[in-house]
Parts: sequence; structure tokens; C-alpha cells
Amino acid sequence: MKKILFSLFFMGFCLSLSLAQKAELSPCGSQPYKTEWLKNYQKDPSKFETRSGSTLYVPMTVHVLAGGVTDEFIFRNLCQLNADFQDTEIQFYLNYPIRRVSNGAYNSHQELELGYNMMVEYNVENTINTYVVDNPAGNCGYNLPYAGIAMNKTCMSEGDHTWAHEVGHNLSIQHPFLGWEGGVSYTGTVPHNFNNPAPDFVTYDYTLFQQTPYFDVDTLIVDTAFVERADGSNCHYAGDGFCDTDPDYIANRWFCNSDGQSNLIFTDPDGVKLQADASLIMSYADDGCAARFTEEQSAAMRANLIDEKMEYLDPNYTADPMLDPELVLNYPIDDEIVPFDGVVLDWEDIPNADFYNIEIYITNEVFPGMMFPWNSYSSQESEFTLPALDVNVQFFWEITPYEDFAFCNENVSEMNSFITSDVSSVNELDDTQVKLFPNILEAGQIIQIVLEETKDIFLDIRSMDGKQIYSYKGIGNQVSVSSQGWATGIYLAYIELEEGRTTRKIIVH
Repeated sequence: MKKILFSLFFMGFCLSLSLAQKAELSPCGSQPYKTEWLKNYQKDPSKFETRSGSTLYVPMTVHVLAGGVTDEFIFRNLCQLNADFQDTEIQFYLNYPIRRVSNGAYNSHQELELGYNMMVEYNVENTINTYVVDNPAGNCGYNLPYAGIAMNKTCMSEGDHTWAHEVGHNLSIQHPFLGWEGGVSYTGTVPHNFNNPAPDFVTYDYTLFQQTPYFDVDTLIVDTAFVERADGSNCHYAGDGFCDTDPDYIANRWFCNSDGQSNLIFTDPDGVKLQADASLIMSYADDGCAARFTEEQSAAMRANLIDEKMEYLDPNYTADPMLDPELVLNYPIDDEIVPFDGVVLDWEDIPNADFYNIEIYITNEVFPGMMFPWNSYSSQESEFTLPALDVNVQFFWEITPYEDFAFCNENVSEMNSFITSDVSSVNELDDTQVKLFPNILEAGQIIQIVLEETKDIFLDIRSMDGKQIYSYKGIGNQVSVSSQGWATGIYLAYIELEEGRTTRKIIVH
């Protein structure tokens, strides 16, 4: 509980900081454009296959350039992304591992061309590529239709729909306010009074957001968007071209009222008063309001995957769920004293787990009994070697197994602990202090560990793959261990007394 209390405090502090930083960012840098594919689709959606009723699984490659972004942070955000797409029957699986990229210019870039260069350099084919950075050209995120997605790490958290918004762009769909990004005119210099009827059409600049890279700043590309009317008469081609998204003319971040609509009232070309639907993820409504993709948006994204981005859909991919995971930590546990350098964490393998998240915690003298996050790692194997740790520190650890397509997993192991020690400062016990016999034996024989006098003793016997076979902690001068059921092989007995430690080899024929 104390670990959770601290986490809530820490998350609250980070949330306040994140909200302040987000307020300074543009919600989305994916400026307006409607691809030829989307135009053709919206002329007659019935001509396109959507495979409704089956889940489409899409690979997601994540590249992290920003500091302070753990694998577990990405897992939490994949949970949010898949939750946002749940009703679309599109789900994303992680193309593990998460890639770590060290490049300061790419991590904080002001120009989209630099973001494009980043994607060209690091993109993984046949997947959606997402780059988590500190500054994606002053935006919360953007999608380059010919390259990938860039995300600001401060716009990624539980309840934040920015990643889903940008993936929506990646799969062809647009803002419901398409064309209003520059106001009435693409230059943004013509103010509009929303009390007056809107014009029949607006213009917008999509020079940098075509389907192919284009960075010739001396050439301007301007397009026209028809303004959607309240009666729906032009909904199939005006605005975003979807008839189940209400008219929306608001191209800046806004908050919703208690009815889930914009506080701003605007006027369509016929003089009808309107308020925007705040529930749409593709709008600029605040994340606390936005929650969904519409049926028509969902169908378009599915059709886009099947018709234009078939390379994303691996026919051999299967989403295999974990089988009743029993989470057992093997080593080190129960405050076992271990060398500070190269601690190998070991736990029982979970069938169909694709990888594991490992959380490490420490305590603090200022807050006795409260555990603080120290670091986070992930592994595809049921073991992980930690980097060098501080000496004489009690560390706590736990693991969470994940399938590569399901990240909303609350099945976390119980926490256990170990204490680090500088092995070079620990005396090696000799044969007069500790005797172990026999050390070559048949399975079933009794092994005796005998001390020269009664002492506190810690005994840990493991197979060569690190699996714990026997453990004992107590006071005495002799410990008897049965080898009944032991497999043929070599075992290591770690024996620790107050004055030192030793490791003895046991061979079972």
C-alpha cells in the first residue's frame, strides 16, 4: 500500500507538470490533407473490404529517444492505445524490443524535415513506427503519411488519446474540422466570427503533408475543403467526409460542457447554430472529453489496412493468451545477500508470455517503509541480469508478464527482496569452518553441512540454470539435506555465516 501511495503522489506531481507542458503545445502537427485513397473510399465505401467481426492485429515498432521513458511506460500507453481502438476491432501488438536511440537533434526537432530524416534512418518495414521524443516540432504529436508517427512524451499517459489520434491519421482518417486549421484562409490571417454563417468552403495548406516527402518551401500547395452543413446534405464530401461525425469548425484545443459538446457555438453556411461533438478522438476536444472513433471512421481505418496497408497484416500472426499465469520469483528472495555486480533475477516461465516487465524498488530513510521506484526493465526470458548496483542496499523486485498484444495486465507478482554485498570484502570460509559431504553422490543420499560451532547459517542450493532446489535459514551447527528426486547434474551450495561465505559444488550421478 505504501508503494501505491507514493506512486499516486508521484503520478499526481508528474501529471501537473505534464498538463502545464501540454498547454504550450499544438495538439497535433498532422496538418490537413485527404489522400486519394480516402477520397475514393468515401465515394463508395461498399466497394471496400473491412472484415467486420474479426480483429485486425497491427505491429507497432516503438523507438524511444526521450529520457525517462521506461519500457513499462510504453506498455501502459499501449494499454491506452488498444483500449481506444477496442471498438474498431483493430489492436496493436508490440514489435519487441523497444528501440533506444541516442540522437539529441532528432529528440528535440523543430522542423518536420528532421523528423522525416529520423524516420527514414530508423524505420522498421511493415510496421507502424512511433518515435517518443521530447519535442516533435512543438506538437503533442504528428503523423507523416509517408514515414511514421512522432509523439511528445508529455502527451502520453493514462487517459491521453494523442497516440490514438495520430494512429487514426496513419490509417487515413482526418480531423472533423478539416480545412479550418488555418481559419477561413490557409494563411490564418482572416479571422472568422462564429456568430456569422460560415463560408461554403475554406482553404488549407498541405505542402508538407502529402503522401510523399516534399520539403520545397518555395512551393506552396493549397487545397479547398467544403464546410459541412448541419443538415448533413454534404457530409459525404465536406469536412472529414464521414456522415456520423458532426460538423466541427474548432481547430484549437477546447473543453467540453456537461452535455459533451463544445462551449463555443458556431454557425453553418445556412445559419444553423451548432456545437461540436467532444467525444471524437479525432477532434481537438480535451482528452477528458474525447473517447471514441465512429463506426464510419472505424470502417475506413479497417479498409485502409486491408486495401492500402496490407503489409501491416501478417497472416501468420496469432494472438495467444497466457495460460493461467502463476507468478513465482525464484532468486534472489527473502533478503538473500548477493554480489552487487551482475545480479541475475530468475522467475518461473509463464506459458505464452511474450515478455516480462521487471520493476525494482528501494526504500528511503526519510520515508521509512515506503518503497520508491528505482528502475524498470523488460526481458523476453524468465531471467534478467541487472547492471551493477549500490552496495549494502536492500532492493525489492516484482515482475509482470505480458502478451505482445495485451498490455492492460494487473497480474503482478508478489514483491520480494535481496541485499547487495561487495563480494571482495566478504571472507571466504575454509574447510575448518564449513564441511559439506558427500559432494559426489547418488540421488536420494543425505548431504551434511557441518559447522565448527553453532552459528546463524544461510544455505541456498541451486541447479546450474539458477533454479532454487533447497533453502534454509536458521541457527545450528549442522544441516541435513535430502537429495531425493534431484536430477543428475551439478549443483551449487551457497553457504553464508556471519564471518564469511563459501560456494561448494555438489555432483549427483
